[in-house]
Amino acid sequence: MTPTMDMNQADRKLRIGVLGCGPIAQIAHFDACSKARNCELYAICDLADDLRNRMQAMWEPPAAYGSYAQMLEDPLVDAIIVGVADQFHVPLAMQAIRAGKHVFVEKPMGVSIEECQQLQEQLRQTSLVLQVGNNRRFDPGVVFAKSFIDQ
Repeated sequence: MTPTMDMNQADRKLRIGVLGCGPIAQIAHFDACSKARNCELYAICDLADDLRNRMQAMWEPPAAYGSYAQMLEDPLVDAIIVGVADQFHVPLAMQAIRAGKHVFVEKPMGVSIEECQQLQEQLRQTSLVLQVGNNRRFDPGVVFAKSFIDQ
């Protein structure tokens, strides 16, 4: 699926693979994918068998992987949500891009400017979409804090 494709014209929903079954996935990503009208929670991936198995039983995605490489090889996965420790965001997002997957990466995008620039350069060579999660950008508390700082 290309990023310019109108989802209304698609015969199916965007199939999301979530990397990491920890707190951020449990609090936000699994539920968001399940409720969205234009995507589905298709796959989950976590190295911890017990955690992955619990989340698979709870959310019932069609696929569950103990290996990120296996999830990336799945041709039915359209996009990856990277929800793991910060220092792994860029390397794992780059792997997804090399595999031809769109990426949603949790904030911060990376731990150094240089690695973020490398990710940007790799992305420019594709027609893929990368989005960084900024879920609190318009939160009233954050907006108030910004205006307080500005004043």
